[in-house]
Amino acid sequence: MPKRLRSRICPTNLRYGLFNMNKTYSISEISKKYNISTHTLKYYEDIDLIKSLRNKSNYRVYDRECLEILEQVLLFRRMGISVKNIKMIFAANARDDIMGIINSHKARLKKESSVLDGMRENIAAFITQIEDDSVQSEEFLRDCGAKRRCEIDLAEMRETSSNEGRRHDETEDLLRIEKTSDGDVLLISSENKYVVSEEEYTIPILMRFITKTNGRLCLFFGGYRSVFMREKDRLTISFHDHVQNCDLTVYEYLDPAEGFVEIKWLIKTDRTSIYLNEDIIFSLDYVNNFDFELTSKIGIGAVRGNKVTVKNIFVHKYNDERETDIVSLPLMKWRQSEHYMSSGELVFYNLLDLVAVGTPQRFTLPLRIDIAAKTDDTNLRIYFHNGQVIFNWERNKLCLHMEDILTGEIFESKTSGYITPNEFHEISWIINTGYTALTVDGVMRFYSEDMPYIAHSRKNTITDDIRISSAFGSTVTIKSLVITELE
Repeated sequence: MPKRLRSRICPTNLRYGLFNMNKTYSISEISKKYNISTHTLKYYEDIDLIKSLRNKSNYRVYDRECLEILEQVLLFRRMGISVKNIKMIFAANARDDIMGIINSHKARLKKESSVLDGMRENIAAFITQIEDDSVQSEEFLRDCGAKRRCEIDLAEMRETSSNEGRRHDETEDLLRIEKTSDGDVLLISSENKYVVSEEEYTIPILMRFITKTNGRLCLFFGGYRSVFMREKDRLTISFHDHVQNCDLTVYEYLDPAEGFVEIKWLIKTDRTSIYLNEDIIFSLDYVNNFDFELTSKIGIGAVRGNKVTVKNIFVHKYNDERETDIVSLPLMKWRQSEHYMSSGELVFYNLLDLVAVGTPQRFTLPLRIDIAAKTDDTNLRIYFHNGQVIFNWERNKLCLHMEDILTGEIFESKTSGYITPNEFHEISWIINTGYTALTVDGVMRFYSEDMPYIAHSRKNTITDDIRISSAFGSTVTIKSLVITELE
């Protein structure tokens, strides 16, 4: 149990006399007074931040010493300090050690504040550009004589790799899904390939995976990714939280067994936790709870030539801290992505960014791509050869992300990449031998005469299909696609 800090370092007020310190209090009373969930209190106890007592009925109760420590924990959490660093503070033996941790956190907050200031400036610049930009696409369209115009039958578009330079027939066997003699599901991948559940689920949610791997396996939900990598007697867990923009963190634990393991993954509005065979091995508290409903399909995959065997996957939905509606997922029906026609429109869902829908025909520069499409949130992506254009990029929705079609070199416009979700937009991408131009709803978003492909295309032809995709859990709907080869 952590020691109490001296009051001159971290004072506590014990809720200003709300409690009689000569008695103990139940977990529900503490939860109500401090406005924290009973699950959080139990979690703090699980990781030895606080320690409750037990009454005659064997229920948790809290005394004065425990409440003093709890208030110190809550004070640090209000500062945005992680649970990991709080434990380091409690373990520190010197004031300088404590102040070092606090000052490091203060510096990080300062850096985050400058990033937010930059985002506010980008938003203001974007609004100004939209209001003032009078450059229209028509002058470019008039200058481009049409040699061949092809209106794509959306029903004929097929799934292909979004990776530059890879043809569809080279991606067919990247992932095999087989049944073992024991009735388990075996995923065999020659690259990084994944499958997703048919249904979507909303947090709070607890997922249970009964699985094993000879190397690496990945789990996905929304913008989260967990990678489990087996190396000799160690199991390394890499975790990335794209939703809260948390950096990749790596933890190492002794590998408990060579056979099947049970992985539990809890995602709530205030934290996410991972358990391995009932032991908690990773937990991340959020400074700010989700202010939106996070709904996603569940994904699992094999990485770089490894095999993943899955015995079962269960989903436990949460309701008022209780597990309800346990669902066993039919693994053989899982896919990495899906596309289907609906009322004449092509709908495409993608768990990651490895799959796109491509045209059955190939086209040669110079050309113009006209697409009427929308995204439900992020990542409307258009590909040609080695290049792509990304609207509502998951890393920065305002930033237009463009990659050269020959070299893949990145060109970005900080305030030109946002399109309103759930509304169709008319997008034109002109890839000429002298310039590249991009317009949305008749307004110029990008123009350049200096991209690397231009010098190459004056003497060489570039021919490829057109690919469109969503990414990282978004859904893109395509109303029409017209490709025009220019003179």
